[in-house]
Amino acid sequence: MRILHVVYVLGGGIGSVLLNYYQHMNLDKFHFDFIVHGEEIGDTEDKLIQLGSKIYHIPSKRQSLVGNLRTIKEIIECGNYDAIHVHQGTHSFFPIYIAKQLGIKVRIAHSHSNFKPIGIKQKIVDTIFKSLLKRTATLWFGCGIEACENLWGKGSVSSNKAMVLHNAISTENYRFNERIREIKRSELGLGNDFVIGNVARFDSNKNHEFLVDIFAEIVKIHPNSKLLLVGNGELEKHILNKVSTMNLLSKVIFLGQRDDVHQLLQSMDCFVLPSKVEGLSVSLVEAQAAGLATIASIEIVPDEIKVTNMIHPMSLELSAKNWAETILEKCLKYERLDRTHEIQNYNFDIELESKKLEEFYKGVCTGSKNISKNFESGVV
Repeated sequence: MRILHVVYVLGGGIGSVLLNYYQHMNLDKFHFDFIVHGEEIGDTEDKLIQLGSKIYHIPSKRQSLVGNLRTIKEIIECGNYDAIHVHQGTHSFFPIYIAKQLGIKVRIAHSHSNFKPIGIKQKIVDTIFKSLLKRTATLWFGCGIEACENLWGKGSVSSNKAMVLHNAISTENYRFNERIREIKRSELGLGNDFVIGNVARFDSNKNHEFLVDIFAEIVKIHPNSKLLLVGNGELEKHILNKVSTMNLLSKVIFLGQRDDVHQLLQSMDCFVLPSKVEGLSVSLVEAQAAGLATIASIEIVPDEIKVTNMIHPMSLELSAKNWAETILEKCLKYERLDRTHEIQNYNFDIELESKKLEEFYKGVCTGSKNISKNFESGVV
């Protein structure tokens, strides 16, 4: 069964989720290919290629709208795909429409964000594309209830019009392990420092600017502190310059893109995610699985992601000093426990969720009526 996924970039949360699912599916029965907009090579691409995927880098719409749409058409025409699964918010309309014109019967549009447009012009454009997308996509997905409702409307999940596909992880990889913690802390030269961590792409929505301001306030109160930044992106150099200007280079460690995030989380004492926008953050699921006390912006913490009592939401309207004081209060001393069973109980375990997705693809691509049970709860 051949599925074509369309993404902006195969990095960050979406790339990790798609790789997690594909690694745990039956590769004798399912094949994923990917269209990526632009030339950026995502951190999951090598592993997806090793699994047999073809990755097509095409001109972005900004580079050439005509070239973008023409290339998508050519790839679909030559690929003999059973379904197309698009992860581009309202802009999913373009590849979905082309797939419809070419006779692809299963057309899935997948919401990964709770972003709300700002300004009248943007709101009008957003409304138009949402309407067009609803008419052309045959199935509506989202990574969480809020992400679904942001794209598909209030009550779309409870009415079974939209479905949640969880950002599932391999929970066993994240189980708290004191030995791994000691090894990683030694490798990174962390000693007995209080270690704050963040795993995110360096872009404006992830709010690294504010995170560095928070850390500067923490250092004033608790000098023996370190900040681990995992990820890459277009703003990485800018944040590095900010850290240098604030004389924090000796305390902030830029780790780049890593494939040992599950182990790096063990080395941390607190996970901080002050993002402005998220759909349903994979990083927050991973941090909870690792038993980490977590401080995150209240704007990105829907009820469905609070599967443990380790997440402490805070408003972005509060000052960096307020955040710093709360982080030290909640994270300096607590008992680090194994929380993986709680993650599994809330449908975030990839071993279970990947099998559900297999059955779902099989059902919709063959026209089977045996998938109705998946629609009853609005969850795949």
